[in-house]
Amino acid sequence: MVRAAYALEAVALACCLTCETVVAQPPSSDTTEPAAADNAKTTQTLSPDKKTKMRIMTDCTKQAKKQKLDFAMSKAFMKECMSKL
Repeated sequence: MVRAAYALEAVALACCLTCETVVAQPPSSDTTEPAAADNAKTTQTLSPDKKTKMRIMTDCTKQAKKQKLDFAMSKAFMKECMSKL
C-alpha cells in the first residue's frame, strides 16, 4: 500500500511539473528591427576611408573563395590583397 502511495505522489508531481512548463510566453517586442537594418545603419555611419577598406576586404574575400584557397593560403592572400591599399 505504501508503494502505491509513493507511485501516486510521483505521478501527481510529474503532472504538476509538466503543466507548469507548457505555459506559452508572449513574444518579446525588443527585437522589432531586423538585423539587416542594423548592418545598414553601421555602414552609413562609417567614414569613407573605412568604407573603402571594407569594400576592398569583401572583394579580397570573394577572390579567395573563387580560388578555393585553404586556410593558410587564404590568410596569406588576404594579407597581400589588403596591403594594396
